[in-house]
Amino acid sequence: MPSPTCDPAELVRLHGERGDILYRTLGRLMAGLGSAEVDAACHETWRRTRAQPRADPWLTLLRQACLVAEEHLARHTVLDAAPALLSHQAAAAHAAWLAVPAPPPGAVVSDGEEIRHWRRLGDVMLIALAELPLQHRAALLLHHDLMLPLSDIALVLQQPTQTVHEMVWTALLHLRCRVGDTLLVPHG
Repeated sequence: MPSPTCDPAELVRLHGERGDILYRTLGRLMAGLGSAEVDAACHETWRRTRAQPRADPWLTLLRQACLVAEEHLARHTVLDAAPALLSHQAAAAHAAWLAVPAPPPGAVVSDGEEIRHWRRLGDVMLIALAELPLQHRAALLLHHDLMLPLSDIALVLQQPTQTVHEMVWTALLHLRCRVGDTLLVPHG
């Protein structure tokens, strides 16, 4: 007898509570692809999760999101066809970031200056995330953005926990090279 599938009521509840989180996570996993692709991937993730055997619905949903993102990225060669463009964008963003250092502690700055500073940092971070392999990007986002423990991420990515730990730290090292040690403090 086949095992029962995910409870539709539970998925509706999850969609209401975490639908935006899933969409944002997919958008970051699928760096370089447009919102139409992220929308399609999000719908595909929900559709596939409904047919999965009953388990932890959130982890099942995240597992399907990683698989769908991988398939969409394989279909579109945005990142593979333009690594030089990404490297050029990353270098330009990093140069711009270094050219406008953070305001010194205690300095009086306008709100506009501070907002521009943090937006530039965000641009650098998104480009650095896009440079990571999908599995490393997923491990980092699931751990630091969604605050999942490494053991849950190991289930989602179907990797040993130690491998997930190494992926997270490798991704953090990459981001630190781009941004610097002052803003990224690892937890857990």
